Amino acid sequence: MTGGAEPSLPRPLRGRAVRLLTRLGEHGSDLALLVDPQHRVRWANAAATGAADPESARPAGSLARWVQDPRLPVALARALRTGEVIEEDVEEEPGGRVYRSLVVPMGEPDGREWALVLLRDDTAARRVTRTHQDLLANLSHDLRTPLAGLRLLAETLSGAARDDPVAMRTFAARIAVESERLHVLVSGLLDLSRLEAGLDRTEPVPTDLGQAAAQVVERLQPQAERAQVELLAAPGTAIALCDLPRLELALSNVLDNAIRFTPAGGRVTVTAAVRDGEPLLSVHDTGPGITAGDLPRIFERFYTGDRSRATRGSGLGLAIARHAVELQGGRIEAISEPGTGTRVQIWLREA
Repeated sequence: MTGGAEPSLPRPLRGRAVRLLTRLGEHGSDLALLVDPQHRVRWANAAATGAADPESARPAGSLARWVQDPRLPVALARALRTGEVIEEDVEEEPGGRVYRSLVVPMGEPDGREWALVLLRDDTAARRVTRTHQDLLANLSHDLRTPLAGLRLLAETLSGAARDDPVAMRTFAARIAVESERLHVLVSGLLDLSRLEAGLDRTEPVPTDLGQAAAQVVERLQPQAERAQVELLAAPGTAIALCDLPRLELALSNVLDNAIRFTPAGGRVTVTAAVRDGEPLLSVHDTGPGITAGDLPRIFERFYTGDRSRATRGSGLGLAIARHAVELQGGRIEAISEPGTGTRVQIWLREA
């Protein structure tokens, strides 16, 4: 059929197929298509056509109208040839949505072989699976390093170094460093998990961003002093409707990241302002900047960009900040070029 020039289904099958496809659609199938031997779609449910009434659906054209992946017609041809039910993963378009297809041959009264094609959108599930796989891979790597270091240091302390006071102090200091790395990693994972699970809900309230920034800066001054980085809250104010604990969590992680990647003698400045009617917190550092290749990915969990600098952080801080900001209706972005420092902007809702 092309452009509805002929009936969409043989009359004996129409009522039965409509009821079957409609019920399948009601039970979770995103797309349900009935395809003839020439791979033309002769009927589709409302989910596939966008029609409110399945009885009025009139699809036209080939199967490629719905899915262009060449694996689907191959699966369809095989099903029609062998009579087997074929399952196949297909993409709507390269890099697009992923569907789990089920091709079911149907023997028709007029002797022609048709097929029922069910397409279930599997994109979100695949994305979650990949995220979990990446999380486990990165977590196992980041946990293994400090744990191996702690084990080696403990063995050394209980062995050759146990009678050497100088070595004891040296190794004890290194144990403290590795323990802090573990603490930062585990704390970051817990914060991220709680944010993603929607725990610790509080009501957004009008908040003075300048005052909130000053409080966070005061808490992080000891860290900045140890790194020999000047940490400032610039004069300015803006009133935003936000969740203060989540805002402080986001800002703390952005500032922590800025301090870690700013060389000694540098400066990190946080400013509250209103720009184009939107409340804004802006964090600017005088660090080395971020390459164009790394910039789009810095808010991903465990992404550390330049691996030579990976030991400076867990790769979770900016991911936590992004979740904490987005959960209260805000957005976060980074502007940077190598050699010019980095500016992270947190936009929030107007009170």
